[in-house]
Amino acid sequence: MKNNIKLINLLKGVLLSIVLSLIFILLTSVLLRFTNFQETKISLINNISMTISICVSSMFVAMKTREKGWLYGSLLGGIYFLIVIILNVGFLKVNVFQRIYLVKLIGSIILGAIGGIIGINLI
Repeated sequence: MKNNIKLINLLKGVLLSIVLSLIFILLTSVLLRFTNFQETKISLINNISMTISICVSSMFVAMKTREKGWLYGSLLGGIYFLIVIILNVGFLKVNVFQRIYLVKLIGSIILGAIGGIIGINLI
């Protein structure tokens, strides 16, 4: 029963990270449409939104589970990035077997662990 609640909290965290990412995508689209914002900055904005989404969601999961924040945060970061990769392959047909995607996966896991550590210390 206790593990089911932790799994549900982890899934809620993944959903929160996806919702946050969608909000950032919408804000970026509005920014591109109505301002003089350069499209060359989209990659930077994407990395910033991914970082914020993972950290905030990891803090949420850690605060809900109240233990092993680094572990649940790492899981969240990894799951989130795998979902992003699956969506990229499905919609953009990108080749994910490049070193940069491995680096981003490891970075997502580390960011999740950091967010989980921060979240566990906020309670």
